[in-house]
Amino acid sequence: MAHEFVKGYFSNNEPAWHGLGVVLPSGVWPGKDEAMRLSGHDFKVIERPVLADPGAGLPKIDMPGYKALFTDKGLSLSVVKASYGVIQNDVPYELIEAVAHEGVRWHCGLSLEGGRYGLVGYLPEDWTAPGDDSSTLPFMTALWGHDGLTSLSLIRTAIRVVCANTYRAAMAEAGKSGLKVTIRHTVNWRDGVDKARDILKGARQDFNAYKELASELAAIPMDKKRVDAFLSAFLPMPDLTKVQYSDRVENNVNTARNKVRDILGGLTTAEAHRNTAYGVWQAGLEYLQHHRQTRSRYSKLNRCILSEDKAAMGLDKLVREVALA
Repeated sequence: MAHEFVKGYFSNNEPAWHGLGVVLPSGVWPGKDEAMRLSGHDFKVIERPVLADPGAGLPKIDMPGYKALFTDKGLSLSVVKASYGVIQNDVPYELIEAVAHEGVRWHCGLSLEGGRYGLVGYLPEDWTAPGDDSSTLPFMTALWGHDGLTSLSLIRTAIRVVCANTYRAAMAEAGKSGLKVTIRHTVNWRDGVDKARDILKGARQDFNAYKELASELAAIPMDKKRVDAFLSAFLPMPDLTKVQYSDRVENNVNTARNKVRDILGGLTTAEAHRNTAYGVWQAGLEYLQHHRQTRSRYSKLNRCILSEDKAAMGLDKLVREVALA
């Protein structure tokens, strides 16, 4: 699938996979006006009446049920119904700013073919779990359009939106998790802005809840015996009283368990957490997201993005139960 990228930028020396757009140096974050310019968001949407040309030299006929959208730079955007409410490009920026207490760093922004736009704001309140060697970064993403079809959506997602493919994936992930606020292009769209601000502030509460959970798990030690007990519960052998299984099945289960052990002792797990419930939790999540076998690429996409992964959702509870047993 094509990237459909038209214009955009990527901060902190983190380019997109397609290699397009402006890549800003590490530690360089644009201001709001510069971010809008680099993203192609620096225009106002202007409404104009739609006139039909009957031909034969006859006067043009007004089409009262529709209106045309243009940029203030003269570029045509779309033809929409008269009831369509224009949401200007600065609105998603203002909504993300309203969530942050300490300002926003504009991580990346882009314009896509077909009049669709994306914006990722980094809330500079990153947090590191006790003993960890990497930070957890809170992001807020806005996706919108002036094509007559795309609403303004504010979402929390781990997917970095850099092209049409990741745009769609982020929308799908937010849709299944419920971590999305939508403001439709109606004449009363402003009524949804205050509600959106309240819901988005819940993102901060959820991040605080994550910090509390991670801190709790980081303080719980897990020796080899407890790690083995966790793996037995997390990746169990089939019940021989109910079903017979082959040596191949047993080998597959043991291979999966060893993969989690490799993750726990590998580079992606901080040394301080190779013997804590937090490290085991993170290793389990990494296995589920990146190493668990799937029948096809689509089934992996469906499991990780399009549908809820029940194993991942209940993993913290399982780790805590085994660690404190």
